[in-house]
Amino acid sequence: MCSARVLCGPACTPDILGLPALGAGPATDSAVRAFGSGGLLAGDGAGLPVYWTADHAVHAVAMPEGFVFGEVRAVNAKGLMVGTVRRANDYGTAVGFTYQQGAAAVRLVSGGTTASAVTDVNDSGRFVGMEAGVAKEWLNGAVVRELPVPADAHPSTKIVSVDGINARGDIVGTALTSYVEEDERAQEHELPRRVARGGRLPAVQPPRVDPGRPDGPHVRGRHRRARPGRRL
Repeated sequence: MCSARVLCGPACTPDILGLPALGAGPATDSAVRAFGSGGLLAGDGAGLPVYWTADHAVHAVAMPEGFVFGEVRAVNAKGLMVGTVRRANDYGTAVGFTYQQGAAAVRLVSGGTTASAVTDVNDSGRFVGMEAGVAKEWLNGAVVRELPVPADAHPSTKIVSVDGINARGDIVGTALTSYVEEDERAQEHELPRRVARGGRLPAVQPPRVDPGRPDGPHVRGRHRRARPGRRL
Protein backbone atom coordinates (compact mmCIF):
# COMPACT_ATOMS: atom_id res chain seq x y z
CA MET A 1 0.00 0.00 0.00
CA CYS A 2 1.30 3.48 -0.84
CA SER A 3 0.74 6.52 1.33
CA ALA A 4 -1.32 9.40 0.00
CA ARG A 5 1.85 11.41 -0.56
CA VAL A 6 3.67 8.69 -2.49
CA LEU A 7 0.57 7.65 -4.40
CA CYS A 8 0.52 11.01 -6.20
CA GLY A 9 4.09 10.60 -7.49
CA PRO A 10 5.17 8.72 -10.61
CA ALA A 11 7.58 6.48 -8.66
CA CYS A 12 4.91 4.69 -6.61
CA THR A 13 5.40 0.92 -6.52
CA PRO A 14 2.41 -1.22 -5.47
CA ASP A 15 3.11 -3.24 -2.36
CA ILE A 16 1.35 -5.11 0.47
CA LEU A 17 1.73 -3.55 3.89
CA GLY A 18 1.00 -5.45 7.07
CA LEU A 19 -0.76 -3.30 9.66
CA PRO A 20 -0.35 -3.78 13.41
CA ALA A 21 -3.14 -5.33 15.44
CA LEU A 22 -4.20 -4.81 19.01
CA GLY A 23 -2.23 -6.69 21.61
CA ALA A 24 -5.22 -8.61 22.95
CA GLY A 25 -8.83 -9.29 22.03
CA PRO A 26 -11.49 -11.98 21.71
CA ALA A 27 -10.21 -13.09 18.28
CA THR A 28 -6.89 -13.51 16.49
CA ASP A 29 -7.55 -12.20 12.99
CA SER A 30 -7.86 -8.62 11.72
CA ALA A 31 -9.43 -6.99 8.66
CA VAL A 32 -9.36 -3.58 6.97
CA ARG A 33 -12.87 -2.76 5.76
CA ALA A 34 -12.92 0.93 4.86
CA PHE A 35 -10.88 3.86 3.58
CA GLY A 36 -11.19 7.32 5.11
CA SER A 37 -9.26 10.46 4.17
CA GLY A 38 -5.70 11.42 5.04
CA GLY A 39 -4.55 7.81 5.22
CA LEU A 40 -7.25 6.75 7.69
CA LEU A 41 -8.27 3.08 7.56
CA ALA A 42 -10.87 1.24 9.63
CA GLY A 43 -11.99 -2.29 10.34
CA ASP A 44 -11.44 -4.76 13.16
CA GLY A 45 -8.41 -6.05 14.99
CA ALA A 46 -8.41 -9.07 17.30
CA GLY A 47 -12.21 -9.03 17.24
CA LEU A 48 -12.55 -5.36 18.22
CA PRO A 49 -13.43 -2.22 16.20
CA VAL A 50 -10.26 -0.31 15.35
CA TYR A 51 -8.83 2.29 12.98
CA TRP A 52 -5.37 3.00 11.65
CA THR A 53 -3.97 6.48 11.12
CA ALA A 54 -1.58 7.57 8.37
CA ASP A 55 1.44 6.62 10.50
CA HIS A 56 0.03 3.04 10.55
CA ALA A 57 -0.63 3.16 14.28
CA VAL A 58 -3.64 1.14 15.42
CA HIS A 59 -6.27 2.74 17.66
CA ALA A 60 -9.07 0.95 19.50
CA VAL A 61 -12.59 2.33 19.26
CA ALA A 62 -13.88 2.86 22.80
CA MET A 63 -16.30 -0.01 23.49
CA PRO A 64 -19.48 0.59 25.48
CA GLU A 65 -19.87 -1.31 28.74
CA GLY A 66 -20.96 -4.92 28.32
CA PHE A 67 -19.84 -5.21 24.68
CA VAL A 68 -16.76 -7.26 23.82
CA PHE A 69 -16.83 -7.85 20.02
CA GLY A 70 -17.16 -5.42 17.14
CA GLU A 71 -16.07 -4.03 13.81
CA VAL A 72 -16.02 -0.77 11.86
CA ARG A 73 -17.81 -1.21 8.53
CA ALA A 74 -17.35 2.25 6.97
CA VAL A 75 -15.81 5.68 7.57
CA ASN A 76 -16.46 8.99 5.80
CA ALA A 77 -14.10 11.81 4.87
CA LYS A 78 -14.70 13.54 8.21
CA GLY A 79 -13.68 10.56 10.31
CA LEU A 80 -17.20 9.45 11.24
CA MET A 81 -17.21 5.66 11.52
CA VAL A 82 -20.11 3.20 11.63
CA GLY A 83 -20.23 -0.47 12.52
CA THR A 84 -21.56 -3.05 14.93
CA VAL A 85 -20.75 -4.32 18.41
CA ARG A 86 -21.88 -7.47 20.24
CA ARG A 87 -22.31 -8.50 23.85
CA ALA A 88 -20.41 -11.42 25.34
CA ASN A 89 -23.59 -13.20 26.44
CA ASP A 90 -25.51 -12.50 23.21
CA TYR A 91 -23.08 -12.72 20.32
CA GLY A 92 -25.87 -13.44 17.81
CA THR A 93 -27.43 -10.00 18.29
CA ALA A 94 -25.58 -7.05 16.76
CA VAL A 95 -26.06 -3.41 17.73
CA GLY A 96 -25.13 -0.59 15.36
CA PHE A 97 -22.97 2.34 16.41
CA THR A 98 -21.35 5.54 15.18
CA TYR A 99 -17.98 6.83 16.33
CA GLN A 100 -16.22 10.08 15.56
CA GLN A 101 -12.46 9.73 15.34
CA GLY A 102 -10.93 10.81 18.65
CA ALA A 103 -14.18 10.70 20.62
CA ALA A 104 -14.32 9.21 24.10
CA ALA A 105 -17.05 6.67 23.30
CA VAL A 106 -19.28 5.27 20.57
CA ARG A 107 -22.91 6.22 20.12
CA LEU A 108 -25.23 3.22 19.97
CA VAL A 109 -28.21 3.20 17.60
CA SER A 110 -31.42 3.53 19.67
CA GLY A 111 -29.35 3.36 22.83
CA GLY A 112 -28.44 -0.26 22.14
CA THR A 113 -31.86 -1.60 23.12
CA THR A 114 -32.76 -2.97 19.66
CA ALA A 115 -30.93 -5.32 17.30
CA SER A 116 -29.43 -3.27 14.49
CA ALA A 117 -26.58 -3.08 12.01
CA VAL A 118 -25.12 0.07 10.46
CA THR A 119 -23.28 -0.63 7.23
CA ASP A 120 -22.34 2.64 5.49
CA VAL A 121 -22.04 6.42 5.96
CA ASN A 122 -21.62 9.24 3.45
CA ASP A 123 -19.68 12.48 3.80
CA SER A 124 -22.85 14.33 4.85
CA GLY A 125 -23.05 12.16 7.95
CA ARG A 126 -26.08 10.17 6.80
CA PHE A 127 -25.74 6.50 7.66
CA VAL A 128 -27.83 3.46 6.76
CA GLY A 129 -28.55 -0.04 7.96
CA MET A 130 -31.20 -2.26 9.49
CA GLU A 131 -32.98 -1.98 12.82
CA ALA A 132 -35.41 -4.63 14.06
CA GLY A 133 -35.78 -5.87 10.48
CA VAL A 134 -36.55 -2.42 9.04
CA ALA A 135 -34.27 -0.62 6.57
CA LYS A 136 -33.48 2.88 7.84
CA GLU A 137 -31.46 6.02 7.26
CA TRP A 138 -30.18 8.14 10.15
CA LEU A 139 -28.69 11.61 10.60
CA ASN A 140 -27.16 12.84 13.86
CA GLY A 141 -28.48 9.73 15.58
CA ALA A 142 -32.12 10.25 14.54
CA VAL A 143 -34.07 8.25 11.97
CA VAL A 144 -34.85 10.41 8.95
CA ARG A 145 -36.27 7.79 6.64
CA GLU A 146 -37.55 4.23 6.60
CA LEU A 147 -37.22 2.32 3.35
CA PRO A 148 -40.38 0.36 2.50
CA VAL A 149 -40.72 -2.47 0.02
CA PRO A 150 -41.87 -1.16 -3.41
CA ALA A 151 -45.63 -1.12 -3.75
CA ASP A 152 -45.59 -3.38 -6.82
CA ALA A 153 -43.38 -6.04 -5.21
CA HIS A 154 -44.59 -9.57 -4.49
CA PRO A 155 -46.36 -9.81 -1.09
CA SER A 156 -43.57 -12.03 0.26
CA THR A 157 -40.81 -9.54 -0.55
CA LYS A 158 -38.82 -8.15 2.36
CA ILE A 159 -35.65 -6.07 2.62
CA VAL A 160 -32.88 -8.12 4.21
CA SER A 161 -29.92 -5.71 4.07
CA VAL A 162 -28.93 -2.13 3.32
CA ASP A 163 -25.41 -2.01 1.95
CA GLY A 164 -24.45 1.49 0.88
CA ILE A 165 -25.26 5.20 0.53
CA ASN A 166 -23.55 7.65 -1.81
CA ALA A 167 -22.96 11.40 -1.61
CA ARG A 168 -26.33 12.13 -3.27
CA GLY A 169 -28.20 9.96 -0.80
CA ASP A 170 -28.92 7.04 -3.13
CA ILE A 171 -29.15 3.83 -1.10
CA VAL A 172 -28.51 0.25 -2.25
CA GLY A 173 -29.46 -2.96 -0.54
CA THR A 174 -30.93 -6.42 -0.99
CA ALA A 175 -34.58 -7.53 -1.02
CA LEU A 176 -35.64 -11.18 -0.89
CA THR A 177 -38.73 -12.65 -2.53
CA SER A 178 -39.73 -16.19 -1.58
CA TYR A 179 -42.73 -18.04 -2.97
CA VAL A 180 -43.78 -21.36 -4.56
CA GLU A 181 -45.50 -21.69 -7.91
CA GLU A 182 -48.93 -23.35 -7.80
CA ASP A 183 -47.81 -26.48 -9.71
CA GLU A 184 -44.84 -26.92 -7.37
CA ARG A 185 -47.13 -26.43 -4.37
CA ALA A 186 -49.43 -29.19 -5.66
CA GLN A 187 -46.49 -31.59 -6.02
CA GLU A 188 -45.25 -30.76 -2.53
CA HIS A 189 -48.67 -31.54 -1.02
CA GLU A 190 -49.24 -34.78 -2.97
CA LEU A 191 -46.71 -36.91 -1.10
CA PRO A 192 -47.85 -35.83 2.40
CA ARG A 193 -51.43 -36.71 1.43
CA ARG A 194 -50.40 -40.19 0.27
CA VAL A 195 -48.43 -40.81 3.43
CA ALA A 196 -51.25 -39.54 5.63
CA ARG A 197 -53.77 -41.95 4.14
CA GLY A 198 -51.86 -45.11 4.99
CA GLY A 199 -49.44 -43.90 7.59
CA ARG A 200 -46.44 -44.87 5.44
CA LEU A 201 -45.09 -44.59 1.94
CA PRO A 202 -46.69 -47.00 -0.56
CA ALA A 203 -44.44 -49.96 -1.30
CA VAL A 204 -42.89 -50.11 -4.74
CA GLN A 205 -43.26 -53.63 -6.24
CA PRO A 206 -40.48 -54.68 -8.66
CA PRO A 207 -41.56 -56.26 -11.97
CA ARG A 208 -41.53 -60.07 -12.16
CA VAL A 209 -39.08 -61.61 -14.62
CA ASP A 210 -39.70 -64.96 -16.35
CA PRO A 211 -36.27 -66.40 -17.28
CA GLY A 212 -37.84 -69.53 -18.87
CA ARG A 213 -39.13 -67.85 -22.00
CA PRO A 214 -37.52 -69.26 -25.17
CA ASP A 215 -36.90 -65.74 -26.39
CA GLY A 216 -35.02 -64.87 -23.19
CA PRO A 217 -35.99 -63.24 -19.88
CA HIS A 218 -39.28 -61.48 -20.13
CA VAL A 219 -41.05 -59.09 -17.79
CA ARG A 220 -44.41 -60.42 -16.68
CA GLY A 221 -47.19 -58.14 -15.65
CA ARG A 222 -50.76 -57.08 -16.19
CA HIS A 223 -51.98 -54.23 -18.28
CA ARG A 224 -55.27 -52.73 -19.24
CA ARG A 225 -56.29 -52.32 -22.83
CA ALA A 226 -57.90 -49.07 -23.79
CA ARG A 227 -61.50 -49.30 -24.89
CA PRO A 228 -63.36 -46.73 -26.95
CA GLY A 229 -64.84 -44.08 -24.72
CA ARG A 230 -62.98 -45.32 -21.61
CA ARG A 231 -59.96 -43.72 -19.97
CA LEU A 232 -57.08 -45.83 -18.74
